[in-house]
Amino acid sequence: MNKTIIKTKRLVLKSLTLKNATAEYCSWLNDPQVNRFISIKKVSLESIRNYIKEKNKRASCLFLGIFWKRNNEHIGNVKLEPIDLKKGRATTGILIGNKNYWGKGIATETLKALCQYAFQELNLQEINLGVDFRNKPAQRVYQKVGFAATGKKGRKIFMTKKKEKQILIVGLGSIGQRHLANLQSLGIKNFVLVDKDKAKLKKFGQEPKIKIFSSLKSALKERINAGLICTPPNSHLKIAQDLVNRGVEYLFIEKPLSNGLAGVNQFIKKVKKQKTKVLVGYNFRFEPGLNLVKKLLKQKKIGKLLFVRAEGSYYLPSWQPGRDYRKSYTAKKKMGGGIILDGSHEIDYALWLAGKSEPNKLVSLAGKLSELEVEAEDTAEILLGFKSGLIMSLHQDFIQRNYSRSCKLVGSQGTIIWDFAQNQVKLFQAKTKKWQTFKIKPNSNQMYLEEMKHFLQVIEGKAKPLVTLDQGREVLKFALLAKQSAQTNKQIFLDRASKV
Repeated sequence: MNKTIIKTKRLVLKSLTLKNATAEYCSWLNDPQVNRFISIKKVSLESIRNYIKEKNKRASCLFLGIFWKRNNEHIGNVKLEPIDLKKGRATTGILIGNKNYWGKGIATETLKALCQYAFQELNLQEINLGVDFRNKPAQRVYQKVGFAATGKKGRKIFMTKKKEKQILIVGLGSIGQRHLANLQSLGIKNFVLVDKDKAKLKKFGQEPKIKIFSSLKSALKERINAGLICTPPNSHLKIAQDLVNRGVEYLFIEKPLSNGLAGVNQFIKKVKKQKTKVLVGYNFRFEPGLNLVKKLLKQKKIGKLLFVRAEGSYYLPSWQPGRDYRKSYTAKKKMGGGIILDGSHEIDYALWLAGKSEPNKLVSLAGKLSELEVEAEDTAEILLGFKSGLIMSLHQDFIQRNYSRSCKLVGSQGTIIWDFAQNQVKLFQAKTKKWQTFKIKPNSNQMYLEEMKHFLQVIEGKAKPLVTLDQGREVLKFALLAKQSAQTNKQIFLDRASKV
């Protein structure tokens, strides 16, 4: 027999025994007022006993009696059936049989407790039910508990309550705070925030449904659906491993994946074994202009792609106003700083635009050209050769006073120019000998918002990660090879590249 016991302020929900098959129980189900909206219209004590036996034996059913705590009086029943643990869902039904307890909020109190148990202890993600459209009081109860209508068939209205997501964010720098704000705008309310800086935590500590911690170990005692890692690159892998070990099923890891490849392959193997879903934070994959470029390439608007020239430039001291750039991870070599790793967006989106073409050689020039007080390279030129003959040139720096981010793609039948700073995409086609300009609505936060929308879709099982862990590893590999090429002054042939 199921030994589940759920207690509330006034009630105890527990399994029924054959002793609970009483004449009073029988009278409920034979009462036209009670059975008006249920399929059962007439029962006997014997049929009730058989029903209790059957429900208690069934593994996919949680059948509980509702007892008034003060006198242990049996006043109704509630159940989850069927329970599908694999899909994370169940269907519920409730009956308050003793009419002396009608109008006292018993159904609301019962369902709130049952849903909490189902979400926390059974790890269900949603609970469904069906209710007769004429049963208005029941509909009001279900809405009060958090069920929302999802459809209607015949006389029945279908309703669903989904588990509220509790999302962990580790690191409350500018990007961590941006993701938090965007997730809140998308309706997420429950957060666990971790940062060593108590001043940053204090800023959010007064918000309802936000829990703050200065250590990850303490935070991991909470029930977490998904985690965002927004710390310096040298800490990404260790934090991700801790979250996977804790059983967190969905991860968002800011770019780059790490500051080195050590341990990355082992981590990927573990993630795949545990079926953890991971999205890597290359937000330009969600930028509307670049997505238009991708679409134009797929449509062969410029014929065969011949060469690509991408540039990403900004001025580090003014990138985050009010913050000393010398303290940022970008300025510190050991933390994964330097423009090649910090600006690896260009590597990611350029490879994405190239499609199935595979690079086979790489050469890079990089160094500290400015007087900025940084430990790593502030400028880099990366040249990639592809098996198809495609040539790709990537420029990165954080010493240019004006912000610049653009990409020119030249094909056999035309040219595409994406200019992020100018919010536009330009297309030239040989057949028309004219430029066509596509204006992109300016909104610097939109791609970050779309990125979080996508992450929520991944959590809900509606999408697969657009930037996978394997792709994150490939971008990291090319970034590290670029550093290696610049340090050794040698061209690297990728089919026989040394370990980085």
